[in-house]
Amino acid sequence: MASIAGGMLAGNMRQDLSVGELVRDIRRQLLLRGCTLAMAVVAFGDARWLVGSRAAVTDTPPGGKP
Repeated sequence: MASIAGGMLAGNMRQDLSVGELVRDIRRQLLLRGCTLAMAVVAFGDARWLVGSRAAVTDTPPGGKP
């Protein structure tokens, strides 16, 4: 599972990818590989955290002033 997550994060070009979307995609990949235990993988409380792309990260904080 860690190799799937690492591959997805390495190939991510979106700044707004959430943990929930990442977990959903990991579950999908595990199910495609026949691992039914993937249905037990969940993200409680942290699903809205963003894990954006390093390429999309800027030095400007959320307020817009560096």
